[in-house]
Amino acid sequence: MRFEGLARDVMQSGVAAYAFGLNDDAAGPAQLDPGPVIAAAAADIRSGIDPAVISARFHLAVARLVIDIAMRIRDRTSVNTVALSGGVFLNALLTSMTVGGLTDVGFQVLRHRLVPPSDAGLALGQLIVGAHIRQQAEHRSAGNSTRPNPLEEPCA
Repeated sequence: MRFEGLARDVMQSGVAAYAFGLNDDAAGPAQLDPGPVIAAAAADIRSGIDPAVISARFHLAVARLVIDIAMRIRDRTSVNTVALSGGVFLNALLTSMTVGGLTDVGFQVLRHRLVPPSDAGLALGQLIVGAHIRQQAEHRSAGNSTRPNPLEEPCA
């Protein structure tokens, strides 16, 4: 969290982002190469660059990568909605930068509001699915041949 806060302060100075390598073969999935980012960050560390600047460059690189991939997918599919999920989006600075960038290029962005985007949200989803499966099994073992309507009977 310390570097996230420092990076936020440095962003005002317009630091240049690191850049991930991205091989985008139209016949298959994009191949991400983190090597250029790691090499550039290591070089900055060896050169004594302020950790806040390194952090800002890294945050910018990740946000730009997400935006770039979303734009490439939109070009191929015309899908204009992006869902941001995963523990990385607990990082407020990264989330803010990514949402802002996606919105600036016309995406509708879906984010978690009530459940965290991390493993806690995944665990909650697993719990709900498990409860639903259990409810269906109990329904069948009670001699009911029809499946319960999940819209009429909450599973959790």
